[in-house]
Amino acid sequence: MGTHYCHLKLDERRKLAKWLEAKMPISEIADRLGRDPSTIYRDIKRNRYTDGELPELNGYHALIAQDKYEQRRAIHRKLIRHPEVKAAVESRLRAGWSAEQIAGRMRLERHPIRVSHETIYRFAYSKDGRDEQCYRHLQNTEDVIGHVVPAGTTGPISSTYKACHTGLNAPSSATGNAI
Repeated sequence: MGTHYCHLKLDERRKLAKWLEAKMPISEIADRLGRDPSTIYRDIKRNRYTDGELPELNGYHALIAQDKYEQRRAIHRKLIRHPEVKAAVESRLRAGWSAEQIAGRMRLERHPIRVSHETIYRFAYSKDGRDEQCYRHLQNTEDVIGHVVPAGTTGPISSTYKACHTGLNAPSSATGNAI
């Protein structure tokens, strides 16, 4: 298979629509956007608008192209496709469950449609999840452990701590003795 490419963004689609309307060649559009011509052809083919009743509206329109792209992406998201699963996940998040607990319970109860904790997090921080403020119901570290660990206090145990609490001798620089 070919190499992975980044999908066109809305601002790129707007430029593409403007340049197509100005009858600019695809190769020049691709150069200006820094994309391969096949990417431009593919986006035009996939996202072209056609209307049988009003053919004068046929063509490439940036907002319609972006909507079609987002609809294709939503097909692969379980919480968008299955509103009953989405409602169950949201209600459990609001009840204080973690994403891991929700996914584990679904697995334990052998639900026909299950989601992983990664899917729940991805949804909570997606545009749809942010619109519904699902991320606010996710547990944070402070809720789980009861206190906040100050930044910079984690990591290797200092030699002074080791010397005091493990009975090991601290290096001479820590005790002030020269070698």
